[in-house]
Amino acid sequence: MQVCEGDEIVVNVDNLLRNGEGVSIHWHGVHQRRTPYMDGVAQLTQCSIPAYTSFQYRFKADTPGTHFWHSHSGLQRADGLFGKLVIRQTPADDPNSHLYDFDLPEHEIIVTDWLNEPMMNEFPAHHHKQLNPLNTKGSRNLIPISNVKSLAPDDKSLNDPDMQLYLSFDFYKVDSTLFHDPSLYPIRAIEMGKHLYTPQVNHISAILPPSPPLTQYYDVPQNLICNETTRRNCDKEYCECVYMYKIPLGNVVEMVLIDEGVTFDASHPFHLHGYRFRVVAMDRVNKSGVTADDVRRLDREGLIARKLSGAPLKDTVTVPDGGYTIIRFHADNPGIWFFHCHIAFHAEIGMAVVMQVGEPTDFPYPPYKFPRCGNFAHTRGAEPPPGEEYLESIGRRNRARYGSHHTDSGASDKSLGCILAVFCCFCAFFRLT
Repeated sequence: MQVCEGDEIVVNVDNLLRNGEGVSIHWHGVHQRRTPYMDGVAQLTQCSIPAYTSFQYRFKADTPGTHFWHSHSGLQRADGLFGKLVIRQTPADDPNSHLYDFDLPEHEIIVTDWLNEPMMNEFPAHHHKQLNPLNTKGSRNLIPISNVKSLAPDDKSLNDPDMQLYLSFDFYKVDSTLFHDPSLYPIRAIEMGKHLYTPQVNHISAILPPSPPLTQYYDVPQNLICNETTRRNCDKEYCECVYMYKIPLGNVVEMVLIDEGVTFDASHPFHLHGYRFRVVAMDRVNKSGVTADDVRRLDREGLIARKLSGAPLKDTVTVPDGGYTIIRFHADNPGIWFFHCHIAFHAEIGMAVVMQVGEPTDFPYPPYKFPRCGNFAHTRGAEPPPGEEYLESIGRRNRARYGSHHTDSGASDKSLGCILAVFCCFCAFFRLT
């Protein structure tokens, strides 16, 4: 998909998946200012698009660069449901245009893993190792993050933060109901090589709500929402919820991301929807493991240097195994935004949090007749037909909406009933005579 900066993008998605799966499409790198309901995260910004239905995405291409689009439902992205999205600038506006002899669509390459079976088959036995060069100290061949400079000018995100969040994560030996039912096969009763560890943030697994809070905020049961300040003992027993932070609109937020690095040598790439952030610090502390308390102590002792001028702008960044990455962003884009590990397995089973920026009254209105979804509690038997009171309430609503000249449904139904009754009596009288 090739567009120009400022274009309006309109995409009609027809879900023809044969197995009844829902789908949604995320436009990775597009911040969706004023159109957060087009971000494409199923059950956060929209309902999943049901099989054999369609959904139209419509938004402005206002973040130039090389991006991609992908499914944000289940493991579909890892199975190949993704593609290129390039938002081009004019040569005069593109700071890198002078570096190219030709900058053509046919010169672009997109790379992914090629596996010989569906991701769901790989899911239970998933183990991986990866190491980002930024995890090591700088050398002639390796560039430390402190030497990376943004071409964009400094902005409010580099101001002193209004709030600071510590998010530590790892693979934990916990009886997650996804893998180890404690009443049947607890993790401690299984041989070491067959443990399935649970990736969590602050010992909490994020789940998705039954309705998208962006457009159905008050349909989300409040007892499903939590964070580490409202849950206890999650380091000893399995915890899950709609893991949410509420951020006042306009705040500068600093997030200290800590990969404890105990279970595997596996760095995590974290992606923030709706924003790009400044990467102000990154380092690997201890290959054998690190805790949030360790990082707090380093910060108190002045051993963490933050780059507060020319810090790189990213929307996805790696957190070194056994280390930390510190990011800042200016929360000026109201909405419900996902922040998650971009390894498909990890996001799917809960390595994520939700950022609510602003109050629901700050959220832009969704399009007319935007799809809704959620729970249905069938507490009574079959409902009787609408009675006089219901029909009269419809009439009052219509009169208020369209004026007194509008005939309300209750009156029209009663008038029609009277006419039919008179007509039937008239016919019966003449048949008898």
